[in-house]
Amino acid sequence: MVWPCPHTVPVSPQRQCVEYALKAQPLRRYIPKNRTQYRVWAMVNSTAFEYIMFVLILLNTIALAVQHYEQSKPFNYVMDLLNMVFTGLFTVEMVLKIIAFKPRVRPGGAQGVTQGGDTGQGGDTGQEG
Repeated sequence: MVWPCPHTVPVSPQRQCVEYALKAQPLRRYIPKNRTQYRVWAMVNSTAFEYIMFVLILLNTIALAVQHYEQSKPFNYVMDLLNMVFTGLFTVEMVLKIIAFKPRVRPGGAQGVTQGGDTGQGGDTGQEG
């Protein structure tokens, strides 16, 4: 096999994918014009918010990891309570991000998802036969 340059080392497709993902930049940055939306956007894009959510995810993971077979009733009650608290906090995060980023619905709804892909209606499977 001949390499394009004698000084280059072959790179795996996985490494190329990781390098591309690390260098990727958005085409343009979304900054809301509405003052209230901008405040929420600035909050959810802050480093502090990201760290808080990261810590909540870690605590939730630990809470899930300590559950075990034949738990006592008080322990089970505390775990259920923690589960509801974490669910509430993650729901608040979701609502804040929806407010901040104001998702848009494209005309045609979810139909655009299947364009150029499998429609689930059979047909050519790509196999010869």
